[in-house]
Amino acid sequence: ELVELSNQVVKGRVMTSIEAAQEVGLAVLTTSTLLGGELARIKLSSVTDNDAPDWSSAQKAIQYPRTTKGVTSSIFSVENAAQVAENTRVSRLPRAI
Repeated sequence: ELVELSNQVVKGRVMTSIEAAQEVGLAVLTTSTLLGGELARIKLSSVTDNDAPDWSSAQKAIQYPRTTKGVTSSIFSVENAAQVAENTRVSRLPRAI
């Protein structure tokens, strides 16, 4: 919804929430990056196998907000040290500017 649903009006223009935040100078922080594991189960078009062919679905889900223009930070949770190691590999790919 943040990047697809145009339901905000700023200066007379209808735009998405993320566009509205950018327009008024607000930073965007996302939470529930993995949506309880749901995003890890679906194919994310912004992160292809060409970008990271050996990456897990969870890593690709974490990369998704990093490639979304206007998102400054994203919070995700992990259950153990192995998940921390796996998920921090995402920092090797560039993020959106």
